[in-house]
Amino acid sequence: DYIDLVIGQGDFKNPKPDPESILMAINKLESKNTLYVGDTLSDIKAAKGANAKSCGVLYSASIEELLEEKPDYVIKNMTQLTEICGE
Repeated sequence: DYIDLVIGQGDFKNPKPDPESILMAINKLESKNTLYVGDTLSDIKAAKGANAKSCGVLYSASIEELLEEKPDYVIKNMTQLTEICGE
């Protein structure tokens, strides 16, 4: 009920920050509203390259690096996603 698609490293050619994997998911799911959640600078860059909303999680990358890329949302842990997405 929660996972409609899984895309692994072998499914695409170009690694992040290239948006290829996110664009693949958007196209396969026919998504009109996408939020990409990541904890690295390349995650935020990839989301922006795919014209998706980005959410930086502050448990891996440095806060300064993530904020430099200006993610749409910043959270400290994954439980905060409900505040962004609703329940």
